[in-house]
Amino acid sequence: MSTIVEHCTLLLNALQSIESPSRSPSSPSPDSLPRSSSFPGVAPGSPAGFSALYAPLSDLLASLLANPDGDNATHGQSAAPVLLRVLNCTAGALLLAPVRELLASSLTELYTSCPALDIYSFAHELADLASLTSRSPKAVNGTRLAAIQTLGQFASRPSVCPRIAGLLPDALAALCKAARSSDAAVRVAALGSCAAIAGECAAAAANNQNPKAISSPFVAQGGLAEPAAAELLRAARRAVEDRLPAARCAAGRLAAALAPLTVAAPTSKNPTGLAQTDELLLLALLMHDDEAPRAGGEFSRAAAACVGAAVAASRHRIELQLVDAAKREVEDEEGDGQGGAKNKRKSNTEGGLGFKFKLSKGPAVMEAVQACRSLHEALAFFVSYFSKIGGEASAGLGGYFSTGGRLARKQVANTMSKILTAHVEAGTLFKSGSTPNQLLTTVLSMLDHAVFEKQGGILPFPQGGSGASAGFGSSAINSPPSSSDRRPSSSSSPSPLSTDVKFATVACSGVLRSLGSCVAESTQISILTELGAMLIANGGDREGKEAADPVTPTRDRSTSLSIVSKLNQQQLQVCLIEISHLLASLSSASAIALSTLTPSLHMCLGHKEHGVRFEAATALASVARIFPSQAFPMLTTAVAGLSSNLVELQQISQTDPSEPSFARSLYSRMYRVNGLALLCTMIFHALTDAPPSVQKPSAIRDQIAPTLDVARRLISAEFKTPTPNSINRTLACTTMRAGFCVLSGMLSLGPAHIKQSIGSFFGIWQTAVEHAKSGHPAELDFEVTHDLICLDAALNSMLCFVRHCPSLLLDVPDALTRTSILLEELLAVVAGSGRLANPDKANAVSRLDIVKASLMESFSWLPPGSFPIVADKLFGWATEHLRVGTLEGIQTSLLPILADESDSPLDIRPNDAATSTLECGGDRAMVDLISFKDASQIDHAEREAMLHFDCLRSPESEQSGDHVPPPTPMHAAGNWKAPPLPFASSSTRLIDACVHMFAALFGLQDDSNQNSAVNALLGLLPPVYLGVKKFDPTAGLANTFTSETEKGAKTRANDKTTVNIVSCLLSCLQSLPEHASDIASDMVWVKKAQEILVALLAVPSSIVRRAAGEAIGLLCNRVKGHLLQDTITAVSNITEGLFPSGKKRGDVQSATYAKSGGLFCLAQIGRGNVVDQHQIITLVLAKARDMKEPDLVRQWALYALSIILENVPLGADSGAVRTHLTLLSDVVDVILSNFLSSFTADALAPILRLNTCLLQIFFELDPSHPGIVALTQIVAVAKTYDHNTVNLESLRFIELLSIFDPKQISSETIDFLMTVDSSSTALQIAVRGIKGYILHNKEKVWSMQLHSKFLGLLEKIHGRRCCVHGVFFRGIAVERGVDVVMKRFDAAVIAEIAGAVDGDDDDKDAAAAVDEGWTLQKTVQHYRTEANDEAALVFDGQSTRWQVKNQATLVATNLLSRFEEDGVTFDVVGARSAFTGSSSSKDAPPKTYLALHVEELVAAACTSSTFTSGEDLVPLQTNGLALLTLLLRKFKSAKDPDSLAADSTETMLSTIASQITAALKPALAKGGEGGYHVDWLEAGLSGLLHIAPHISASVVKRMAKPVLSEVKGGAWEGAGTRARVVTLCRLLIATDDFEGKLLAEDSSNSCYENFAKILKYELAREPPKKPVSTGWELKSTLCLGLAVGLKTGRARKELAGLVLGLSVEGLSISKTQEPDVVARLLQCLEYACTDGSEETLGLCLNLLELLPNLHPGAKFQCLKTAAAILQNYKGEHESAASLKKCLARTAAENNEWDIWRAVGEGLGEEWGGAVVKDAILQGKVNVKDIADKMDVEDLMRELGPVILGGFLKWGCTKGGTGKAMELLRYLLLGYKNVVAKGGEGRVQGFLNIIMPVFIKVIEYNGLPQGFMAGGGGSAGDVQLGKTLATSLLHFVKTSGGEFKAVMGGVGDKERGVLEKAVRGEMTGYGGAQSQAQAAPQRLTKLTAKKAAK
Repeated sequence: MSTIVEHCTLLLNALQSIESPSRSPSSPSPDSLPRSSSFPGVAPGSPAGFSALYAPLSDLLASLLANPDGDNATHGQSAAPVLLRVLNCTAGALLLAPVRELLASSLTELYTSCPALDIYSFAHELADLASLTSRSPKAVNGTRLAAIQTLGQFASRPSVCPRIAGLLPDALAALCKAARSSDAAVRVAALGSCAAIAGECAAAAANNQNPKAISSPFVAQGGLAEPAAAELLRAARRAVEDRLPAARCAAGRLAAALAPLTVAAPTSKNPTGLAQTDELLLLALLMHDDEAPRAGGEFSRAAAACVGAAVAASRHRIELQLVDAAKREVEDEEGDGQGGAKNKRKSNTEGGLGFKFKLSKGPAVMEAVQACRSLHEALAFFVSYFSKIGGEASAGLGGYFSTGGRLARKQVANTMSKILTAHVEAGTLFKSGSTPNQLLTTVLSMLDHAVFEKQGGILPFPQGGSGASAGFGSSAINSPPSSSDRRPSSSSSPSPLSTDVKFATVACSGVLRSLGSCVAESTQISILTELGAMLIANGGDREGKEAADPVTPTRDRSTSLSIVSKLNQQQLQVCLIEISHLLASLSSASAIALSTLTPSLHMCLGHKEHGVRFEAATALASVARIFPSQAFPMLTTAVAGLSSNLVELQQISQTDPSEPSFARSLYSRMYRVNGLALLCTMIFHALTDAPPSVQKPSAIRDQIAPTLDVARRLISAEFKTPTPNSINRTLACTTMRAGFCVLSGMLSLGPAHIKQSIGSFFGIWQTAVEHAKSGHPAELDFEVTHDLICLDAALNSMLCFVRHCPSLLLDVPDALTRTSILLEELLAVVAGSGRLANPDKANAVSRLDIVKASLMESFSWLPPGSFPIVADKLFGWATEHLRVGTLEGIQTSLLPILADESDSPLDIRPNDAATSTLECGGDRAMVDLISFKDASQIDHAEREAMLHFDCLRSPESEQSGDHVPPPTPMHAAGNWKAPPLPFASSSTRLIDACVHMFAALFGLQDDSNQNSAVNALLGLLPPVYLGVKKFDPTAGLANTFTSETEKGAKTRANDKTTVNIVSCLLSCLQSLPEHASDIASDMVWVKKAQEILVALLAVPSSIVRRAAGEAIGLLCNRVKGHLLQDTITAVSNITEGLFPSGKKRGDVQSATYAKSGGLFCLAQIGRGNVVDQHQIITLVLAKARDMKEPDLVRQWALYALSIILENVPLGADSGAVRTHLTLLSDVVDVILSNFLSSFTADALAPILRLNTCLLQIFFELDPSHPGIVALTQIVAVAKTYDHNTVNLESLRFIELLSIFDPKQISSETIDFLMTVDSSSTALQIAVRGIKGYILHNKEKVWSMQLHSKFLGLLEKIHGRRCCVHGVFFRGIAVERGVDVVMKRFDAAVIAEIAGAVDGDDDDKDAAAAVDEGWTLQKTVQHYRTEANDEAALVFDGQSTRWQVKNQATLVATNLLSRFEEDGVTFDVVGARSAFTGSSSSKDAPPKTYLALHVEELVAAACTSSTFTSGEDLVPLQTNGLALLTLLLRKFKSAKDPDSLAADSTETMLSTIASQITAALKPALAKGGEGGYHVDWLEAGLSGLLHIAPHISASVVKRMAKPVLSEVKGGAWEGAGTRARVVTLCRLLIATDDFEGKLLAEDSSNSCYENFAKILKYELAREPPKKPVSTGWELKSTLCLGLAVGLKTGRARKELAGLVLGLSVEGLSISKTQEPDVVARLLQCLEYACTDGSEETLGLCLNLLELLPNLHPGAKFQCLKTAAAILQNYKGEHESAASLKKCLARTAAENNEWDIWRAVGEGLGEEWGGAVVKDAILQGKVNVKDIADKMDVEDLMRELGPVILGGFLKWGCTKGGTGKAMELLRYLLLGYKNVVAKGGEGRVQGFLNIIMPVFIKVIEYNGLPQGFMAGGGGSAGDVQLGKTLATSLLHFVKTSGGEFKAVMGGVGDKERGVLEKAVRGEMTGYGGAQSQAQAAPQRLTKLTAKKAAK
């Protein structure tokens, strides 16, 4: 029976059971099913009963998807009635969203794949059901809702939509009617179905484009009738008034899908055809700032689609007008020739060829679409809209749910981003009438002064504080009051206009980033070039003297577009930000623009605006990170610039201030000093990430001294000006801050580089502290503000010291003590009544906050207990700051990194309802919007304060400091935690520092201080959460007179308070030592902390509830006594909706929150294994099962189950396993019930997390459990839900499933994984899941084109890479974690993709089939075409990025290295033979071989090796050369199959050598220059070594010229020089250059002299006390090079001592040496020991003693060297003979017979004779190796028995014929020698010995043609038997008498063998069968004769 039929039967049975009248009493009737008010999952009250329907429906869908062309067509007609009956189910099952999803998918798949079914009737039936009224029974039971969803899915299928086109208007009308329903779920479903159908209509129209219609991907003319489009437009217009955010989101999707269909043919009423487009665009604009960010985002996408359609239509109309004009012009010209001027038509053009056509205007004024004549004009329209809508103080746009404010502008900016992105994806970016310059200038015009003048009427670009226009000493941020004194009222908080400017800058930068991140590499280079040109055009002079007046934009007359002629400071910042991002994306490909870009960036370092200087330094730091070779030159230039500008400042300050140029010259140098200091610091940061070849200690050491000197001069600079002290103060503050900034950057290098200079640092800090205590010199006349400015910079450098160099606190004497004293003295200055503790100016408050935060953070980095004197004071100070800050409404940012991030799924909400970054689950678009809305502006002081920590931001560092190990043993003594990274906003940063300090010192306080601190927190807790009711006379009037705004403000204030409180307590408990045993339940603070935390379980904030539950779990695990039971009792009351005391809660919502928090708290307690976990599981499971509980309670109960089950011991006995499996089965049932009842993001996330937990347990206990299938079915439905967290949890499940059981992963799931790109984490998990699938389904790699898809994904990832050092949002402070989401750290993803595409080396096509049509040429072309088709998936018609080429090169190298040399893979001749000999088939192409594509492979490698983007791309070129070298090595022996000569030795590589050598030249010429790109050079040199054997010596010599020229130089320490030296030495050996072919022009032999110099230099570098095995690769190569020179006589003989000494030293540690090194050293001895002196005899003996310790591969070289030494010795020393014998024995023992033959003089024991004989017998040596040294008679006398025994052995052994034949030759030589010498009986005696052996061998092998069967069977070789028969016949002919005599002495059987062999040889083995029959008769006669005798 078919699988589909089986599932249909089960489905029908399940349907009958739930519709049966005999329903159990607990199951309500369909009419009485309560409908849930939650949305969008409208669920009945008891969904558990419908699980029986869900399982077979899920199985049926899986079967339909598995074989769409097989069973579906066969059994579809039987399945359709069953599914239609389910569609008309009356039991209410279709009210469950998952059931509807499955049913809609099943029906769609069935009717799509079964041709026998009538799809038109089916669609008609669905439309009828969709048009039902809300009160009809089918609508109540969910049939209407299911029909609507099914209709949307079905009609939007590409294969269905065109076939039911006639029905679509009626279907859409029915859906539009349903969109007006009172049922929210129906409205959302109807709008979604309308959007799906409209989208498919547009796609179908685009695929079947009418030649007369507009050809554009944004226009679908004729895709839908105009009335139907109008109806959809009315539906969207109505939906925007819907109070439900989900409905408005669906309306946005409908508007986006409808946009291409609104372009109609021009009519009199609609002349442009864009009336509906304009209406839709205006509707979308009104909805941009919807209170639901997701809804605004959907309408933003709709607006982008409308713009695309309008631009395409306008361009089409302009093209038609151009054509008409051209026709008219031709007609006019013809008219001139015929009728003269009177027939001319009047031209409607203006301005000659530069005319512009005006769009026709119809009756309706369509301003929006009229403006969209080209892409940049469309953007200009949105820029004007961006200006009109205002900013901070603006009202809503006019939509029903508009919010106004900055969110509106952000949505407009996002629309511009979507417009640009859509045109990039469509390939029309520069085909829409716009140039790159026009697009860039239009985007930058968002920041035109005029935009903000309309708002405020003033120039909205603040020039800073008093003094310098850069704002030195000023701050614009309002911070919280200090703890010890009340904060003065701040009047310098940022104005709305100033804030508008900052956030507009961020929005503009986002638009530019969206453009730069999605275009191809070539376009990115163009944009980078354009931005560089803008910098050059706006650079001004070096002093940054841009006009102070507002910049007036010019107007382009041809486009009426405002084009920026002079960039203002905000526009410059945006350009610089995008440049830094583009540099990171392009990486090495950006080199082409550096020559013009770098000078412009350096010029911007002197700009008057701090933000421009900061961004210019950031961009230059990007250059230093990408091109490390530029780092040190840039640093040197910057330090020199600091020094020179300081000198100039000192000179200018002494001039007359009344000079006109005084102020300008002074401030320009100040700007320059600040910019260069920022650059120095950022380059130091870049050096910490530089490769080792750049990060040389010596190079950094050379930079430290001059940089430190300049920093010291800056800090201590004195300015004696004849002017008022205001300039003095400004100058001093500027230079001091610059000096300390540089010091901070130096400290980021780490302890290894600054340890020697730490004394100077302490001296500078001591001076700074003294100035803070007593004030700066009187002549400066510093105010408190200026003191704080300088102290901030000094303290920042001290913080960098304790953070980056904590090990020096212990390594340097008194460093810890001195640091503690300095910080303690500063604490006295800024705390209490200290000198700087009470600033009297508002602009000093923010500075004081930064100073306080830095001071606390510095203390936090010290080892615990190292500052006991001030510990109590610090703790009280932090506590008071927390209290005051909380009262001021300042919230800490630490809670997201304190609470366990893995529990974050509890925070999410559906996308349409999400209003915070926690609720959107990491969705990048949502995070971008929400974080922008909630961000705060920061000033330049806060930016500089964060400069040294932004470089540390990474995915890990953004999460928590727990991953940082204790830096010293003193830190590890307690439970020290690394402080988190500082927050950008000074007020929040201070609160964060207080929280951390509070937690770090809490455990060190006495009971009194601990109680006071917890009391302070308790006093902050809102009474509403304690269940305390106070008398409030206005309580009864609250609902009447309290506005919603006031209520919301009170709620937000309470939220901030609870966040601060729980952050403090959680951090405290995390910081307590885990082994602490002195914490008891009766401690007062413990009880109060428990009271606070239990109360916080009922707050509305999910993250606060999570943190409180986690803190209670820690408290119960750390505290001993009765606290645990008391806590469980209190929490149990909470889970029942009561107060902890047991009182009833009156507020239902509060009770819901309390229940959820209590369940999570129980799970946290159970996680610690301190209670009975099964009891907690029972309680939690009951809550999850109770469908009467609110959704929130059940969701948190399910998540709590996942926490507990992860920590429950499974047990080892079978009983425990059965118990667990029973429990898990119950959990699966509960999961399914909850899944069916609530299909929302916040419900799915806990379910999927629990699924993943259960999957691991099931596979551990019972891999065949049916629960696994149920869990998999849930994930199959949930994985496509539109929420990032839901997708992420689904991916985790799939990844785990790919490990445990990859067979359950379908190809549809793999397709889903390939579409994942919502976040870097999700993408990384998806790639890992695909890798797991690939490991077990390698054949799918090629059929699903996964390699190409991965490389295409890599192309996309590299394109969107951004500048990772520094924050993403420049100039504003956003929540923690936002930066990680926005930057998308994709390094781990790239590594995963690299591993995925490297994982397969199987042949692509396993079918070995060749039919007559598949010739070799055709086959090779077939695979080439197939490869090109797959490559097209990667670049889609554009050139791929160099990073993708690089990854493809690495993949090819990896795969190539895995192929084994099997005689075919790398042999072209063998591959052609294998191809010719393969079998034939007609269907499949033949199997190809790697060798058949060698030319293509080499060409690809050469292309990668020489690929440039105008400048060298060294990483790609290096890897290309590595691939080329591997190919050269693999194909080194491949012969050229097309060579004419049969015995030609020409190789395949020699025929393409010119192409290869051309690819090597760039690396040989440029690699290693200045010590950089050594890898590139080494790759080229390696390639030269491998190609050298295939090219002539003259070519090698020409290629080696760069090598020779460098070796003749003197930079001995250079890595490039060493690489060249090694290569030259190897070339001398590889080309056997003993006659100086390569060095023919080196008459002075300078190369050998330089070899010696470099070798001596290497030996002199840190000479070890004893020989070590490091560095011998280079030394042995150099030594061998010298030895070659000694052998050829080109090197001085005096160098022989150096060679010998180094060789002996290296061989003395041969046990630890590499075999190659030992072989080279031995070869050195062989070449050097040519004088034959007696000293060499001792060396020979040492070599023999060394032999046992050598690698097998080096033993031959050792013996060869010893033999050469002995042969060169001409003396007569008595030890020479014994050494020779010893060497012969040793050579024989090691099977080195060439050596034995060279020195051996006999076969006696002293020469190793016994070993030789045994080797002959064993077949290890040929007799030929010995016979040449001996007479035949001596040979037979010495080796005869051995030869004969060996012949018998190998003659009767399978496969031994070859060895037997070799030995037979010597036996026959012996016979010949005996016959020749004659002598009585000698011949007969010889035959008596050998003939019995011959007989045995013939018996074993047999004779040819079946003449005699051999006893060895198939193991025998008849050819050997025939050879022996030939030998016997020879004996008969030459020694007949002796032969007969011997024959008579053998037995009858042996005689028969002899007769048969001789007779067979004589007769040619004819009549084999008759001979076989006669053999028994002859044998009988012979036996009878013998018996008679």
